Amino acid sequence: MVHKRKFSLNLDHVQQEEGLENPSTPSILTPSKVKHFRRQFSEQNFDEEVLINLVDDEEKQQQKPLLLINSIEKLPYKIADINLAELGRKALSMAEAEMPGVMRLRKIYASKKPLNGVRLAGCLHLTAQTGVMIETFRALGAEVQWSSCNPLSTQDHVAAALVKAGIPIYAWKGVMRLRKIYASKKPLNGVRLAGCLHLTAQTGVMIETFRALGAEVQWSSCNPLSTQDHVAAALVKAGIPIYAWKGETEEEKLWCIDMTIYFADGQPLNAVLDDGFNLTRIIHEKYPHLTSLIHGCSEETTAGITKLRKLFKANKLKIPLINVNESVTKSKFDNNYGCGESLIDGIKRATDVMIGGKVAVVVGYGHVGKGCAKALSSFGARVIITEIDPICALQAAMDGYQVMTMAEACKIGQIFASATGSTGLIRGEHMMEMRDMAILCNIGSGQTEIDVAWLKANTVKIENIKPHVDIYHLPSGRAVILPADGRVINLSCAHGNPSFVMSNSFSNQILAHIELFTKKGQYSIGIHTLPKILDEEVAMAHLDYLGVKLDKLTPTQSTYIDLQACGPFKPDYYRY
Repeated sequence: MVHKRKFSLNLDHVQQEEGLENPSTPSILTPSKVKHFRRQFSEQNFDEEVLINLVDDEEKQQQKPLLLINSIEKLPYKIADINLAELGRKALSMAEAEMPGVMRLRKIYASKKPLNGVRLAGCLHLTAQTGVMIETFRALGAEVQWSSCNPLSTQDHVAAALVKAGIPIYAWKGVMRLRKIYASKKPLNGVRLAGCLHLTAQTGVMIETFRALGAEVQWSSCNPLSTQDHVAAALVKAGIPIYAWKGETEEEKLWCIDMTIYFADGQPLNAVLDDGFNLTRIIHEKYPHLTSLIHGCSEETTAGITKLRKLFKANKLKIPLINVNESVTKSKFDNNYGCGESLIDGIKRATDVMIGGKVAVVVGYGHVGKGCAKALSSFGARVIITEIDPICALQAAMDGYQVMTMAEACKIGQIFASATGSTGLIRGEHMMEMRDMAILCNIGSGQTEIDVAWLKANTVKIENIKPHVDIYHLPSGRAVILPADGRVINLSCAHGNPSFVMSNSFSNQILAHIELFTKKGQYSIGIHTLPKILDEEVAMAHLDYLGVKLDKLTPTQSTYIDLQACGPFKPDYYRY
């Protein structure tokens, strides 16, 4: 007889545990008052004896992999610098203060452990906000391993803090950990290495590491890659194995993802959290025999869902999946408000350019494009929209923006922001027509919205200005500025979306995995969305933090519009 875990969102039970005075409160997430509970979650991870043992045993753990799986060494974690963990813990604490929804879920469910038995492998930007979500998953009972979906977005101090908290993380920016692991082994003895990379302080560290590993090195300058090590280190300090760093090659990125497939005891994952169809693709292509063991997956992005829909259409999707991107409290908030603010932050940090008065071209007027257009306009930019969708184009025009083709816009734009999740949006023929020193930003996904391959193949000269910012001199005699090597500018050149808006997204992620695990077998293989009532509860969890109060339906109103007073307040087809 198979024993099935029973779990439901029992309102009365939650109210008893929370001590809520009003038993009619409709949301499980609604706080009764403002409570400053976030510090206890950060500080509780700092068990001194555990930390000392982790530090003492760290090199032994790294030099003696726990497992050899498919000829790949299974390391307990892989990050840049364990010594950054304290800084990362501070970053996590600050993020917790701005993520009331996630922290509320942690407080409600930590004692119930609804995710006991979940073995969750995640592939998502490793930021402080992601770290808060990871630690919440663990507080709810899940075993967690993590890699980064973007080699330029990892915050290494957070990764270190998570490793110190006991969570396997495979993400980093930099090569110091490689030096520590392999210096005594001299695996590169006999190597004569000629490098062509811009000579930055970070590149210097890598060069010295190659030499420490036994190689002879000669170097010339090309294109730099910068590192931020503090977040990953903080996560390691917290005991969480991290396998991510800023500056990964594609091969290293795949290696990091491989590190998260099997856990320390040799058993495979049974849950997936993905961004951009990275980890899910690897599982379907390389580990298809594990799909029957996975009870569910969640996907964060538009680009990832696009690829998953193609997989499902081809009848090749093998696991149930919840499309977190389509949750209203994700797409209407993270994509819109979050990307709008972080685009400006990324542009400012990368270029220091004055936005006011410039012509800004936003490619795509979906949720992300709307937020970016509004943010650029608020800084005084004259905004142009390019679109393929007549409905979105009409929305842009009615919102007061000029709408034209890219063939027209490329000749007058000074700042370009691609915001679609598609590919080949800003191509060679557009770049050749651009004004001198136009700035090309990607706020969508991946590295193909801007045709970086064409740019690198046809440039006359690449001039590095600072880490993650290069000027490409074109045969036309003009030049374009490319931040982040064409990857997402907000996470590569800044810190990504603000913590508060990411609390919306990650609350959805947590609820998605509670839903998938506690209702195993009830979700068929395919792409699903969270129930509307849970979407509304995520929103409710964030209102008190902002001082927002709601009216309530009267019995007459409830009868008139045929809605329950506690919600859901909109049908599933409502578009907001």
